[in-house]
Parts: sequence; structure tokens; C-alpha cells
Amino acid sequence: MKENQYEYQGVQFIGKLSSEIYRRGYIYFTKRLLPFGINYIQLLCLISLYIKDNQSQEQITDDLSIDKSSVHRAIRSLIEKEYVVRVRDEHDKRAYRVSLTKKARAIQSQIEEMTKERENLLSEGIDPKEKEIAFKVLNQMTQKANQIYEKEKRKNDEKK
Repeated sequence: MKENQYEYQGVQFIGKLSSEIYRRGYIYFTKRLLPFGINYIQLLCLISLYIKDNQSQEQITDDLSIDKSSVHRAIRSLIEKEYVVRVRDEHDKRAYRVSLTKKARAIQSQIEEMTKERENLLSEGIDPKEKEIAFKVLNQMTQKANQIYEKEKRKNDEKK
């Protein structure tokens, strides 16, 4: 790997680094998810539901920062595979709430172990304090990216 492959004209592209981590994660999990018959986006939906069950599809979309159509397809497939159920929200008839099934709960520990293993592999050999700093800085950058996104979204909405 070239030392400056994430740099162009003196600018270091952290986004390219994070994108590569994401893509490599996609590949890492793809093989490991075959026995469950799910893909990476479906895994992310399940993890969101493991953290907080009975969410609206919109909440899952916001949580994952993935487009609505991808989340919709993932949820639809998880329903077909009997990992989740989807029912109309009793307070907002336009929305759907998504909940885990017993089948999804039955694989939760395996999913958690798989994700912990990858996180441990990624941070292997990194000083815990450096890992803490990296997490804090990336979290701050994510919050900033979300602010920029929301500002651009408002601008586009005003133009309509």
C-alpha cells in the first residue's frame, strides 16, 4: 500500500479511508452471513433492531444512514426469511414498525460474536487510548457530516 494513496494535492481524504473500511467489512461479512441467508445491509438492519426493537422503517433508515429503498428491500427480504415482522404503526397509519422474530433472536449471539470479532481484528495492535481517540474523532466527523447533509437537504427542499 502506498503511503500517500489517500492524499491528493496535499489533502488527506479520511472519507476514502472510511469507505474502504466499509467495503472491506462488506466483503468480510458476506461470506460469514451465507449460513443465515442474509446480506450486509440486512445484517445492519438486524443490528439496529437488536439495539432497539420495534422501530419504524424510517428510524432504521435514519439510524443506518442508508437510502430508504435499500432499507425497504432489506426489510422485505428479512420478512420473507422470517427474521422480522412488519406491522402498521397504530399511531401513524402511514408508517410501519419492524420487530424481531424468535428466529432473529436465535442468531443474535452469533451475529454479535461475528461483529465483535471484526472490530477486534480491525483494532488489533492499536493502543486502547489511540482507539478511543480515533472513535471520538470519527464520531465528531460523522456528526459534522450529518449537519452538512441536513443543511444540504434543507436547501434542496427550499428549492422545490
